[in-house]
Amino acid sequence: VWKLTSATQNRPIARTVEFDPMTGDVLARSGFADRHPIDRVIGYGIAWHEGQLFGWVNQLVGVLTALALMLLAVSGGVMWWRRRPDGSLGAPPHPGDAKLRVVAAITLVMAALLPMLALSLIVVFVFDRLILPRFPRTARWLNRTRPA
Repeated sequence: VWKLTSATQNRPIARTVEFDPMTGDVLARSGFADRHPIDRVIGYGIAWHEGQLFGWVNQLVGVLTALALMLLAVSGGVMWWRRRPDGSLGAPPHPGDAKLRVVAAITLVMAALLPMLALSLIVVFVFDRLILPRFPRTARWLNRTRPA
């Protein structure tokens, strides 16, 4: 069987046709609509992400989204820098026990679902408990001093 598959990046218009090599008759024809609904949703998502779904409008939306995210990152850093206390990082105070339990439960669920989050949390925990106490000035700057 000879198989002809389009290689377009716009997944919704991709097609596959199978031919009999002896007679040249079409044996099977399938397109985007013949796929499983989840596969179609993922295909639309990938085409949207790559900027292939609606042409230049899709690419314009992607550029505007990227610019908005950059503006958000920069403006957040500027706002934090202006509001932080002098001489410290400006980390928030330790939350109460009830809030801490809720945050810990949500964090544990997310760490179970996202292994890289779990790994980064382990690295931060090791840094906070084993390395940071050896550098008291840095701990004070990070607002990580513990009451005696």
